[in-house]
Amino acid sequence: MPGPPALNHVAYDVPSVDAMMRGVAKLRRAERDVVWGPGRHTAGDNTFSYFISPGEFVVEYTSELVEVDDETWVATVHKPSLEIMDQWGYGVGGPKEMPAPIPDALLWRAPAL
Repeated sequence: MPGPPALNHVAYDVPSVDAMMRGVAKLRRAERDVVWGPGRHTAGDNTFSYFISPGEFVVEYTSELVEVDDETWVATVHKPSLEIMDQWGYGVGGPKEMPAPIPDALLWRAPAL
């Protein structure tokens, strides 16, 4: 993703879309609301809902992530767009609703080629 070296978010992989939605309900009861989702990413074909933690950190519930079969998998590059990032186009919010990444000078950087 574009932006400075930073930890973007933490994702919790839950067993099913139903488990994700029960998590959404529990967070709403705790007065934490969805900032993006529910939706389905194209890369990975997984469902998602993003929240902001009490410490202002981005957290994602996700489910149904595609399992890659090394024998048949073909790498695909997805040009970022709203339709690619959320193929359902239903959920509230979006990347623009997320807090800006905070640069972290201590994160590993790939050497220049």
